[in-house]
Amino acid sequence: MNNKDVICKAIEFIEANLKEELSVIDVSKEIGYSYHHFSRLFHGITGLPASEYILKRRLTEAADQLIHSRRKSIDISTEYQFTNYETFVRAFKRMFGITPSELRKQSFVYPLHRFSRLRQEDIRYRDTIRGIEPQIVERGEIRIVGLVAVVQQSAHPITEAWSRLFRETDLPASRNVPEKYYQLGFWPTNYDMNGFYVMCGLEVERITEIPLTMTAKTVPPAKYIRFIHKGLSRHVSFTYKYIYETWLPQSEYALTLPYEFEYYGSAYQGPDNEDSETEIYIPIELI
Repeated sequence: MNNKDVICKAIEFIEANLKEELSVIDVSKEIGYSYHHFSRLFHGITGLPASEYILKRRLTEAADQLIHSRRKSIDISTEYQFTNYETFVRAFKRMFGITPSELRKQSFVYPLHRFSRLRQEDIRYRDTIRGIEPQIVERGEIRIVGLVAVVQQSAHPITEAWSRLFRETDLPASRNVPEKYYQLGFWPTNYDMNGFYVMCGLEVERITEIPLTMTAKTVPPAKYIRFIHKGLSRHVSFTYKYIYETWLPQSEYALTLPYEFEYYGSAYQGPDNEDSETEIYIPIELI
């Protein structure tokens, strides 16, 4: 069993005991490592301390309970081993930026920096992702014409939208040539219940004479953090998970606008090419 397998085993134990009394010492004993050796190994492989992983997972599960149930906040906090409710509220606000009561009043889901369970695939991809430094860039207004899909449980609507776009013969006359392709993701405040929207399209110089089968969006000028996803397009979710659940919460930046987009430039070599590069842009500002 290699080190990454050991950490995966530790994560399985943590996930099975989120509602139980659990310390990092308990986890290290479960896998047969000393506390100090396990702590260093966990941090080195996942990028965060084991105690922080446990806390973030408990808070994320508690947040989901707050959104999807009518149980009292104090009962949920107790279930996830917060013996003091005020401690729970402070930790919740520190992680999500709002209190449990504010979350329920607003039903405002997207800005929550959820931290979902790390799986073997996440750990394997993190070495690659962490080796690519993001850049702060500014982009002017971008006009995109294309097709919109609603995404809930499956990414299939995105694949279908791209297929439909490439079958289109009536493309906008004002499109840039050669074409510049974008995938714009945007969401309502209650996206957790109803999914989010993805627009697959191409950049145009002006929004005029839009084909009847298409729609148009204007992305405003903004400052972005730009990440490069290298590899298969179907694995881009691992990069997004790293950005939103690890990099962004540990950075000095916050989200500013309810959208993100991917740009497929000259380094993009197709969805099934391991060497393909996708540019990911997320609007941010200094905290």
